[in-house]
Amino acid sequence: MKTIYIAFANSDVNRLSFLNDEYDAVKSLLNVGNLNGDFILNNDPFVTTDKIITALRDDTFRNQLVLFLYSGHANGTQLLLEDNLVQADGIAGFLGRCQNLKLVILNGCSTAGQVDALLNQNIPVVIATSAPINDRRATQFSITFFQELTQKKSSIRESFTRAIEAAKVITPIQFEISPRAIGHVQDATKPVWGLYYRENNEALIDTWRLPEKTLEYKTNQYLENAIANIIKDYKKEFSQEDELEQDDILNRLPFTISEPIRKLLAPSGGSSDIFFDEASPDRYKMMLYAYHNTIAFVTYALLAQLWKEKLDGKIINYSNELLESIEKWFTHDFRFENQNSLLLLFNQLVKVFKDNEIPFFFTELDKLISDLSKPKVKDALTYLEMQMTNNNFRNIEDLCDKTEQNLELVIRAFGFLINYGLTSIKDISVLFYMDTTTANFDHKVVSLKLTLTKSDERIESKNFFYKTASIRLQRINKKENYLYLSPFLMDENTYTRAPRAKLCYFMAYDKINKRFYFRHVSKPDDTIQIENKDDDNNNNKSPDYFPLINEQFSAFYKTVFDKSLLEL
Repeated sequence: MKTIYIAFANSDVNRLSFLNDEYDAVKSLLNVGNLNGDFILNNDPFVTTDKIITALRDDTFRNQLVLFLYSGHANGTQLLLEDNLVQADGIAGFLGRCQNLKLVILNGCSTAGQVDALLNQNIPVVIATSAPINDRRATQFSITFFQELTQKKSSIRESFTRAIEAAKVITPIQFEISPRAIGHVQDATKPVWGLYYRENNEALIDTWRLPEKTLEYKTNQYLENAIANIIKDYKKEFSQEDELEQDDILNRLPFTISEPIRKLLAPSGGSSDIFFDEASPDRYKMMLYAYHNTIAFVTYALLAQLWKEKLDGKIINYSNELLESIEKWFTHDFRFENQNSLLLLFNQLVKVFKDNEIPFFFTELDKLISDLSKPKVKDALTYLEMQMTNNNFRNIEDLCDKTEQNLELVIRAFGFLINYGLTSIKDISVLFYMDTTTANFDHKVVSLKLTLTKSDERIESKNFFYKTASIRLQRINKKENYLYLSPFLMDENTYTRAPRAKLCYFMAYDKINKRFYFRHVSKPDDTIQIENKDDDNNNNKSPDYFPLINEQFSAFYKTVFDKSLLEL
């Protein structure tokens, strides 16, 4: 277990009046984590040469040490222990063999002279003093520093800054007297603490915190449980006896949802590729991406149905609040897409359909709405919504564990989506020969599922035609029940005439620069910028199908808002 070592030493000749107060306070602050099992606290109020050497020579202790504090008399080359003066470079040599040591604090006078020896031993971060320091001020600095570390879970930089501020309250800096020096007591014209580190360790001062006990988090146990329950629900509803596996469910879920889940479940392959099957900030963000995509998918389907109902001549009454939410979603800053919640818009669209007595395209949506109001699922939504703006990855195992638990409840609630499939309509050929009385339409299509990366193009022949270059959502067992999701979802390869499919979903519209932003479903960091190549300001690097995307969104906006994109 991670270990913290605090070593204090006083002098019979030149007693430090406040040293015992510092020891008692720091020990008390750290003992909370010690009793909680976060780390082991090794505390010595009367450290001697033999004690410190014995501790630092022990292999187990040395490999577990993460923080070392010395408080007492010192100078630029020595520490005064209870029994003897010891050489700083010797202590630095011992500390340098502590491979997990992150921080050394030398809370004595003029210890900055020891910093180079410590940094040369590859110790990441050192706090030391560049001049003599007042005993009371040193005590206040130390106590405040550890209050920040333990009680507020602050970083090294944050704790250091607050400790300096607290120490300055005690006495003016320019007139400080230093009883913590070895030798003659002297005036200090600039007694300050310094935070020292090598450039390659700079990130630690903002990211490292005291160790915290973590759960034995087994990744994917909750996601696998969600899939198992989806299988159970499906068999019960359809009296299905066939065995369904995890991959069967992922194949049946819409690709925008199944792809992030697949990435979470995929085992590490030992390559340089990024995998998400271990607790990490990347896994945490991928789980939130899966949640975002789930809410977005159903919301986009509701928007597409709203558009269709309006085009079919349905009179629909909706409030200005809904229009404001759609416009806010449509024109938000694409750079903050990960923090952009669609739950409010989803709930508003549901209300519009219910108020106007319009049946949902998703026949299971009434049950979903009921499920989402259940206390546990409602709490899960609240938790995941809050996490969308969280950039603090402290205690990442616990964070991943709790996020996956809540994601399980949401994925299971939306499990009915296995009954719906996505198809990309890539190209349409008209067949109308001399010997035929009616035309036939050959549609080159790609099923958007886990086989997306393979060549899955096929021809569907119909005596009617689908919408051109579109993403088609249909219920698997009811071929006549379908809905077009473009331009909210698009297959970029349809426009570029490339083989296979590259499914992307709409992120935002920049109304000032007239740009549309999409995101590649399989590569969340892959942003596609679509703008008018005829614009003089265009850098000629964006795709050339701006007119097609612009026309579709203009038509949507005109139908729903009764105004053009230019009026935004």
